[in-house]
Amino acid sequence: MKEETRKKKILIIENDRINRHFLEALLLENGMYETRTANDGVEGLEIFEEFMPDLVLLDIMMPVMDGYETCRRIKKNDRYTPVIFITAIDRNNEEARERMLATGVDDILTKPVQDYIVKMRVRSYLSLKEYYDRMIEVEKKNMALAMAVTANHEMNQPMMIMKGNLDMFLISVEKNKSIDDHQRGYLSKIDNAMKRMSDILDKFKQATTMSFENYTSQSRMIVFNEDDNGDEVGGDGGDDVQP
Repeated sequence: MKEETRKKKILIIENDRINRHFLEALLLENGMYETRTANDGVEGLEIFEEFMPDLVLLDIMMPVMDGYETCRRIKKNDRYTPVIFITAIDRNNEEARERMLATGVDDILTKPVQDYIVKMRVRSYLSLKEYYDRMIEVEKKNMALAMAVTANHEMNQPMMIMKGNLDMFLISVEKNKSIDDHQRGYLSKIDNAMKRMSDILDKFKQATTMSFENYTSQSRMIVFNEDDNGDEVGGDGGDDVQP
């Protein structure tokens, strides 16, 4: 059974009720998008943090916080989410255009907007956002692989020194019979734990692909995979990415 595609999420920040309802109805008519609306920039930023939209349609002239400041704050924290101004301000006014572009906005549509123009721009920028998301995911996975190689390199030598000294210590105390069974058991547990750490480092070194898995409801863990025989280090999950 084919997995259902997630609906793209669009946040509409517009204080004019008629314009807000028009945009929402326009985007909901084909069932492709999920929308949320806000009356001003402050409310819009609060919804943005919780909703995590794929695109924002933003008015400029609003109470409490205008579109200029709202866009600047969005782009400061998330520069890859497209923001489109939909405004009555003439985009051909050079001074106004410079002020709008200085916020980091991706595009500007002048009211009254035409249906097909809104739909076309929304589709285009959602495709761009999807590309950005994929590139970010690949970069995260490549960075995780690089961290694994670094961890193996930096930790391998001290691990060898610890293991060598522990082996020498165990040989020494066995000859002298200077420890009891309980102490010998503690040392054995340390030895086994170090062997396990060494095995983990070896798996990091052998891993050529990796993926992400949910660890808790609020965090994810890295799953490193071995390329030669397909055995995975740590479990299943996600699409594999090779650097």
